[in-house]
Amino acid sequence: MESPNANRPISLLLHEGATDHITGYAHPESPKRIRALAELINTDSIAAIARPTLELHRSIDPSLVHHPDYVHALENACLSARDIRALDEDTYVCQDSWRIACEGLSLQEQAINLIFSTSSRTFVMSRPPGHHALADRQMGFCLFANAAYAARYAQRVWGIERVAIIDWDVHHGNGTEAIFLNDPSVYSISIHAHPFWPLGFGHPEQRGEGKGRGYNLNIPVPFEAGDIQYQQIFERFVIPELLGFRPDLIIVAAGFDAHYSERFSNLGEKSFMALSDGGFAMMTAQLDRLARELCDGRLHFTLEGGYYLPSLTSGVRSVIETLSSTAPPQLKEVSEGRDMDTRVWEDFVTRTGMALKPWS
Repeated sequence: MESPNANRPISLLLHEGATDHITGYAHPESPKRIRALAELINTDSIAAIARPTLELHRSIDPSLVHHPDYVHALENACLSARDIRALDEDTYVCQDSWRIACEGLSLQEQAINLIFSTSSRTFVMSRPPGHHALADRQMGFCLFANAAYAARYAQRVWGIERVAIIDWDVHHGNGTEAIFLNDPSVYSISIHAHPFWPLGFGHPEQRGEGKGRGYNLNIPVPFEAGDIQYQQIFERFVIPELLGFRPDLIIVAAGFDAHYSERFSNLGEKSFMALSDGGFAMMTAQLDRLARELCDGRLHFTLEGGYYLPSLTSGVRSVIETLSSTAPPQLKEVSEGRDMDTRVWEDFVTRTGMALKPWS
């Protein structure tokens, strides 16, 4: 029997020039992330996967998802920076940051074009990440909303109607949520640790506003959740919602900071979650299957967080190898001795379930 992944190409778009975005000594969102991924995709098991020539100088339009005033202010802030400039308490830029952020959007466009023109599944690995960026300002290391831009570009250029964005970064995708809060054509699903940064966001009761009511889903996962819990989240919430929405394209905001070995910074803080590489493989396989069932296999990954280099690279490897593998992923829960409180888990399931309403 033919493998589901037979003759279904994968295109990896690694933005090696993104190392020019300088954030300062010891900042967790550092150029080392891209250097580590460059080493990864040149390893024997991955090197044969297609790496198209990057189209870095496309005529992008950030105003697809950002206010023009913010776009101009960001450009001025970057180009006038003499050294490293702080835009807020944790988002820093240099003169090259404007170019790098724009090139990142160019790669989003290129990836979407590849999906529709070659039936390739795509993975853009660039920086800075994007899911915290709001329409009118930067936030949480993020300058432009990369996943949101990819969604809107696909609608504008390729004429599709419905896009689903699945965000499995450990932090809530508040920027993506805010951009599409009133939009029923984009279903934003965020699976994140809770309570966690950004505080005050990510509650399951926020299902969208106006016409977008019912097209936003927050899944605030209790601390210490591992592979088995994430599998249950997909089975209980993610898969049924995607089957109901029937997207024309699935975008994954792929952060790897829910890995059990993640250290958020050089201070040695360990991850609050317990996902293993097998957990990322499981989620990838589920979304790949749904993409084949619902939208002709149209599946796009874009890098978000993940700051401890060993877990970042192993998580990315698990995604790539799952997309190219003929075998099902091996699911192994990793808890490092931390047991999930059953009552906390049951409360989470009940609260999230109550926030959902049947499709009309």
